[in-house]
Amino acid sequence: MGKVNIQNGIQRIIDPALRDEYDVQSMWKMAEKALMCVQPHANMRPSMSEVIKEIQDAISIERGVNGEFFSFIIEYGIA
Repeated sequence: MGKVNIQNGIQRIIDPALRDEYDVQSMWKMAEKALMCVQPHANMRPSMSEVIKEIQDAISIERGVNGEFFSFIIEYGIA
């Protein structure tokens, strides 16, 4: 039951155009890193290399679920 609540929480901030075609774990990884990026003090924010690593990890998770998900990130040279 806890997993359902977690999934519902993340679904409130995910673009509905994704139509549930994503892995909840990868979305949480991205959301957590995004929150770290907006910390008020620079020393509390992750480096760009940490952000890129997190994006790559999320892509790896998604490829296990849906091989084409997040492919646009790779196409645009972000990961």
